[in-house]
Formats: sequence, C-alpha cells, structure tokens
Amino acid sequence: MGTLLYTEAEFDELSFHDCTLYGISWSQADRLVTLDIDFIAEWIAPAPGESHCRFRVGCASWTFRNVHPLVIEFSDDGLGVLEDQIDSVTRELSTRRGGASSWRYTVELTHSGQLVIDAPSFALEVGELSAPQTEQVSRSRSP
Repeated sequence: MGTLLYTEAEFDELSFHDCTLYGISWSQADRLVTLDIDFIAEWIAPAPGESHCRFRVGCASWTFRNVHPLVIEFSDDGLGVLEDQIDSVTRELSTRRGGASSWRYTVELTHSGQLVIDAPSFALEVGELSAPQTEQVSRSRSP
C-alpha cells in the first residue's frame, strides 16, 4: 500500500488518539506548521481468545497551511518529554480578521500540554503502514 493522503474534508472520520507526536516544525514565512506523528490508520479488534487490539501505523507528516495564530502550551511537568501521545483533537469554526473562515484545531497531548492551531486547511500524508501490531514501536524519523 502506498502513501495515504487526508485533508480537512476527512477530519470527522479521522482519529488521532494514541498517535505518537515526535516533532513540531514551522515556517513563519510560509505560515506552515508540521507535526511529525505515527498515525494509527487502522485499529483491529481482538480475535476470539485475544485481549488486545492490534493496529497498523504509518509515519506521517500533518501539515497545516496558512496558520495564524499558533499557540503552544506545555505544562511544567511535560517540558522534559521528548515525545508524547495525542489524547484528542477537536476543531471549531473560527473567523479571522476580514471575515475569512478558518478552523481552530486543539491538539491535547497526554503528558505535556496542548497545541492550538488556527488554519483553514491541512494535509495528513501517511507513509507505508506497518504489519498489524499490538504495541506501538518508536521508529526512526527521517528529517
């Protein structure tokens, strides 16, 4: 299976719960914010006699375009965390100066705080998926 691509149009069908967040980068000049995550593309229910779900994961770049503003809030106890899991992602419609519509995404992290990203669009590009596994394994990230 090749690369998967999702946009803001599929947001309501996506789940980011338990996805590992590895990195955050932004370009102020281009108004882009990219989150490097392991995206859980498929949850597989336990087979008879099994007690744990399995899942398929792919390295992903989640890029928000035309970002303004970006708010990052880290909790005091989360500052030492080099990677974290996403607990939840919500969005609400927002209006920018001048009346343009946008989305305000709130990314709640399990241990270290939250990210609030105001952007009208995003692209989630997911690489090749792993074989079904019962635990998430940290994988090396390419720059």
